[in-house]
Amino acid sequence: MIVASMWSLGSMMMPGCEADDDGLEALAAVEAPARAPGDLRAAPMVEVFDDVSVVVPPAGTRVSVEVIYEDGQMEFVDVSTDDDGRTELHYPDEAWGLVAPPPPAAVCPVECADDRGSLKGWHWIVPLTWKYRDLGRPAALNKTATINALFDGASGPPLARDACGLADNVSATHTYLGETLLAPHISLVGGVIACTSVDADNVIGWADLPGNVLGVTCTWSTNTGIATGTDMLYDNVFPWYTSSTAPAGCGNQISLRGVATHEFGHAFGLGHSPGDSCNLTMYPSTGPCNDGQRNFGLGDVMGLEAVY
Repeated sequence: MIVASMWSLGSMMMPGCEADDDGLEALAAVEAPARAPGDLRAAPMVEVFDDVSVVVPPAGTRVSVEVIYEDGQMEFVDVSTDDDGRTELHYPDEAWGLVAPPPPAAVCPVECADDRGSLKGWHWIVPLTWKYRDLGRPAALNKTATINALFDGASGPPLARDACGLADNVSATHTYLGETLLAPHISLVGGVIACTSVDADNVIGWADLPGNVLGVTCTWSTNTGIATGTDMLYDNVFPWYTSSTAPAGCGNQISLRGVATHEFGHAFGLGHSPGDSCNLTMYPSTGPCNDGQRNFGLGDVMGLEAVY
């Protein structure tokens, strides 16, 4: 069974939060046929959201999927296969997933006093290495500025970058390995988004995502809690900005730095923060011109410290 919870590794409970153990859905056992890596012709698929699927992970492993929508809301699901070949889906409780609408930031606790959050139950035992695929980048975005924005997002968790002046006691690390022609292992076939299979290359790329999807992150891990891979795909039609602050006259643009910091938070093992914690980076919603998401609050940093 997947463990996704609040502070404390394995059964992670954070102050003021409930364990995220609702929404478990058992599927009939599916035995994946032998196939070459990346060969999807015989791969069993599971639909986890409307038009979002995953290739059933091998025994003893899981894949976790976050979908970000153009209205800034986010949905998360874990799909795991146990050692006996039984596959389960774990959907977070409503308080942890899609929120509609998010409360105004003014009514949420200030980020430096909000100690809530959750952990997904995995961590990296090696540096998280990643590559960038420039193909399909929005024409309005400068290439160097885009890479810098993604690097900033990837650096957020290892630096425990926060707005509260907290000491950095986090041992996580990441390494940017440069550009690649390899695509993320996130397929787009017939209007369906699918996390496919893990490999040694963690890739961030661009595509014209179907429907109202703004971004997808797939993270793979063992059921014992070791992260093995993460890929991200961002929509190249919706307007983004790459600067650390919103541009003058910002209307409906979304901060690539802020979203990338949230997504790398998941990649490093953080779950969503609950309830009215909308000033924390890991709150499951964002909005136009939101710069604050790229700097963690107290609960975000506590989560990183619990894992690393």
